Parts: sequence; C-alpha cells; structure tokens
Amino acid sequence: MSTVSRRDRLNDLAALVLICAGIALYLDAGARLRTISSYSYQHPGPRGQSAMVAADWARRESYGGLALTMLGCVAGVASAMRHLRGTPQLVS
Repeated sequence: MSTVSRRDRLNDLAALVLICAGIALYLDAGARLRTISSYSYQHPGPRGQSAMVAADWARRESYGGLALTMLGCVAGVASAMRHLRGTPQLVS
C-alpha cells in the first residue's frame, strides 16, 4: 500500500468542496424554481423582474451546480487513479 501525501489529501478535499458547492447550487436553484412556480396573477413576484427572467437565471444556476458536481467527481476519480498508480510500500 502506498503512502498518501498531503497533496493527495488536498486534491480529495478540493473534489469534496466542488461536489458540495455544486449540490448546494443545484438545491438553491430548485428552491428558487419552486418559489417561481408559486407566482400567480394576484401575486406576480418581485417588482421589476419577470418570472421568465428569474426562471432562466435559476435554470442556469442549476446547470452550473451540475457542472461543478461533475467537475468534483472527475477531480476525485483522477485523484484516486493517481493514488493507485503510486509505488507500493513494503510493510514489515
């Protein structure tokens, strides 16, 4: 089994942060879209902003969250593959 360096741990941490940030963005966009869907003729939402513009912004935010999550997964898998290619250490 090879030793795990500080760089490997930092790569794992970066991948975890990217995944968590992507999930948070995606959940925030979902909550925003649910809020927008509750707008009606009597309650049109905030003044000066149409529901269509707000929905487009939330959709882009959710796509960004998905992209960050995928980037974090790729970084985590790449870090794991780099760790597997390490030289084995002899255990006495």
